[in-house]
Amino acid sequence: MIKRSAGFILLLWIATFNHEAHAQDILERCQAAGFSPEQCQKAENLTPAQKEAIAAEMAKSGGKLTPEGVESLKKNPELKEIKPENTPEEKREIGKEPAPIDVQPEVQKAEEEQKKETIQPLKRFGLSFFEPARARLLSIEKGLREGRLLPKGTEKNAVSGFVGPLDMVSSYVNTTIPPNYLLNPGDKVIVYYWGDNIELTTLNLLLDEKGEAGIPKAGRIVARGMTLAQFQDAVKSQLERALHMKIILIATLDNLKSIQIYITGEVFRPGSYAVSSVTSLFNALYASGGPGDLGSLREIKLLRKGSTATVDFYDYLLNGNSKYDQPLQAGDVIFISKAEKVVAIEGEVQRPGIYELKKEEGLKDLFTLAGGIKPSGVLQRIHIKSVVPNKQRVLVDVDISKNTPGSNPELYDGDAVSVLSILPGIENKVTVEGKVERPGEYELKKNMKISDLFSEINRPLGEAYMDRADILRVNDDKRTTTLISVNLGKALSKDPEDDLPLRPLDRVMIYSKWDVRFLPPRTVAVSGAVQRPDNYERSDGMRIKDLLFKAGNVMPDAYLERADLLRFDFDTERYTHIPLNIEKVLQEGSPENILLQDRDSLRVYTLKEKTFTLEHKITVLGSVQRPGVYTRFEGMRLNNLLMMAGGPLPGVDDKIEVAKAMSEGHTRILPVHLSFLLKGDETQNILLDDEDVVTVNRNSDFYERPRWIKITGEVKNPGIYALYGKNDRLSDLIGRAGGTTEFAYRKGTIFMRKKENIPSDIQKNDTLQVNRILDALNALEYDRQVVRNRLLLEKEFGHKEALPQPFSANAPIVTSGASVAQAAAVGMAPGVAHAAGQTVAETADLFGPLPGVAGKARKLGDVELKQSERIIINLEDALHKKGGEDDPVVMEGDTLWIPQKEETVSVIGAVMRPTTVHFSSLKVKDYIKWAGDYAFDANTGKVLVMRVDGKILPADEVKAVEAGDIIYVPTKVMSVEIIETADKVIGVIKYAVTTVASVVVFIALLHLF
Repeated sequence: MIKRSAGFILLLWIATFNHEAHAQDILERCQAAGFSPEQCQKAENLTPAQKEAIAAEMAKSGGKLTPEGVESLKKNPELKEIKPENTPEEKREIGKEPAPIDVQPEVQKAEEEQKKETIQPLKRFGLSFFEPARARLLSIEKGLREGRLLPKGTEKNAVSGFVGPLDMVSSYVNTTIPPNYLLNPGDKVIVYYWGDNIELTTLNLLLDEKGEAGIPKAGRIVARGMTLAQFQDAVKSQLERALHMKIILIATLDNLKSIQIYITGEVFRPGSYAVSSVTSLFNALYASGGPGDLGSLREIKLLRKGSTATVDFYDYLLNGNSKYDQPLQAGDVIFISKAEKVVAIEGEVQRPGIYELKKEEGLKDLFTLAGGIKPSGVLQRIHIKSVVPNKQRVLVDVDISKNTPGSNPELYDGDAVSVLSILPGIENKVTVEGKVERPGEYELKKNMKISDLFSEINRPLGEAYMDRADILRVNDDKRTTTLISVNLGKALSKDPEDDLPLRPLDRVMIYSKWDVRFLPPRTVAVSGAVQRPDNYERSDGMRIKDLLFKAGNVMPDAYLERADLLRFDFDTERYTHIPLNIEKVLQEGSPENILLQDRDSLRVYTLKEKTFTLEHKITVLGSVQRPGVYTRFEGMRLNNLLMMAGGPLPGVDDKIEVAKAMSEGHTRILPVHLSFLLKGDETQNILLDDEDVVTVNRNSDFYERPRWIKITGEVKNPGIYALYGKNDRLSDLIGRAGGTTEFAYRKGTIFMRKKENIPSDIQKNDTLQVNRILDALNALEYDRQVVRNRLLLEKEFGHKEALPQPFSANAPIVTSGASVAQAAAVGMAPGVAHAAGQTVAETADLFGPLPGVAGKARKLGDVELKQSERIIINLEDALHKKGGEDDPVVMEGDTLWIPQKEETVSVIGAVMRPTTVHFSSLKVKDYIKWAGDYAFDANTGKVLVMRVDGKILPADEVKAVEAGDIIYVPTKVMSVEIIETADKVIGVIKYAVTTVASVVVFIALLHLF
């Protein structure tokens, strides 16, 4: 609770902090205070009315928000949508839970009671009338804050200066001109008149300061104090006298003058308003958003020249009485008083809500305002949460069913009235459930018995179990029940022992005889060689012959000598087998036509099920119009099958093969000469058997349509050329195209082949399989390198121990494997020799494996694995050595393009300026210098030369650059070592040398002494 209250205070602090500043400034200062953007945004989303309520409460305590102020704001209807769980929570240290708070159980109980007593869900009656106007005002204010709307300028005829709370965003209210409106100086009137001999004439009249207007041809007329209708009649009469004829005349107002009014008090948006002169009191109230949350709807005062008129807006809202909605005049003041007595009513009334009462009004008046008590309301106990003024809160229960002095008590501001509901349940009923014609609830009448529930329109169903029915009777505790069993048949016969009296809420259960004893499903089944195998309802006296009749009798291929009947034994839950002869069953009076029982299952077999027979099917495959499986008929021969299959296609082989079924050891294949068969040779027209397979193969030398290739570019006759056969070579096609022109650049020839002609699907699958295996091996190698680097890193850190302290001297170097004798030979102590040797050993370790960074191998995708459709060829050799290795055999769909001679070389990639230069006999490095030399991230060891014929060569293998070449300089990864290996070597050697030298100096000093 304390945490939620603190969160509520935090939200109020954020909302009121510099609430007049710009929204962005508030968010920045809120976040600078340590709150999250979400918390600040929630506070910023408060409406202006909510912020004003918070600011007003803080002003009472000198700009501080006291606990009493927080509780007061919680009760404010404007802040009812702010819930503690939606407010920012208190800041606390990360990882620490808030300390537990010891709150007395009595306090918790009181808070729960107070929460239950809150009337927040109710809305104050009448304010919803002004909600559209308030929403519009708030939308305009938001637009002004965000700079989306600009206030309109003050009208010229309005009082100078500030004329409204929104700078007159809405300068006037459009309304219909009332019939009793009196014309005043400054009004503009448009007059239209015409007659039999007069065209339509328009007059624009402006009433001067005396209220007069000049009418051409008719003189002046005094309009001040007239209604528009009176003015229209007066002008018509004056014009008819002047024109000496009858006319038709219409007068209407053009622009009305603006008047200045003031709306003050407890109003939603108080201020000075410039409005139209026809604006009424209710128009002005609506334009200002109506009374504020504390404003009165029962006491709205109109102050005019020392007189005061009081308006009760409830009279308009409840009765539609608009007699107080009078036109406003310049200088009028609308003052909305504070509501003195606001009372809430909820429960069983027509309009629950919060109502404003006048001083003399009491409980009955509140019921009238709320639309009266519903028929479901309890009159004997009206629940009132009230107060003894300035002393204590009290609970009052009032009985208004009797007209007594105490039935209309006085109510105080803040009282809450609840009208309780009668009990929801229905007591005077009984319920019939189960197997009756009309189950449901029935009225419990006086002295009603079980038999009274049944009549001609509510009889037990035929399946009803008449030996028993149950009554579930509710006990006095209204929770448990008592079971009373009766004989339903006797009860319907009005036997006093079973036809028991009924009580409120009794439930009479009528059961089905299927529910109280086991009855198997009355079905039998038939399957196999019958027309309609299925499950059928069993009737009494039904026999096997009857079941076969229902199933459409047996099929022609039925095996009649044997059928099986499976009968289910419900006691053992097993089937017994009864063999039958269908021929005898179908005979009249046969003893095998036995009586059927529930769940019997009859199986009728086919001849095929008794003896194996092949299906009458035959298959034709290959080059026929409709290859497939066909039904074989008796005496069917090969020519019959070919005719059914649409005959052979063009280009078939003359040899047809017929593979015979049911062969032993090997399949018997019979060759047939198609040409002889088509000429009528019956020796070739083989008799076909079930499951034979006929294959008609295609001649591979037969072409259904010509094959072609396309030749473009620098040939004498470019175009599309058909191929003779399968051995056409490139040189042959170029020869047919007239040969190359003198401008042809043969080295740049581009030879393209359709992708379906390059690799087979099997090759593609093999490539993908190999790529997947290599990806898996690369992944294993990456894991191995990661583990290796981790171990080397641990080893590297293990060497970072204290090194020997260096001494300044010259001394020989002793390895780590030197013995004590070897150390003594050079005058070194064994311990010193060991230390020096260890230092040298560490120096050698620097040249061993060191930790590195392992990167995953790049996976090759579809782009990298896609085979190029370009085939690299040497056209010079192909034309020089026709039919040789460099003269490829062309295929259908090939494309050949021979370009013009190239005279340029391009340098691209990581150079200072990629460029294209005219070809010269230069080397790669010369062309790169022409492009500004290498960029700082150029990978100079991976420069590639892309030949015009499609070859890609490393630059160091290119002896001479050729015309049309592209020199590509790739980039490389830039990295800087933190500690160079050479620095390590120098440092360690320095330590080793100084250490050994210091030992020699030390020994020399010993000899001196």
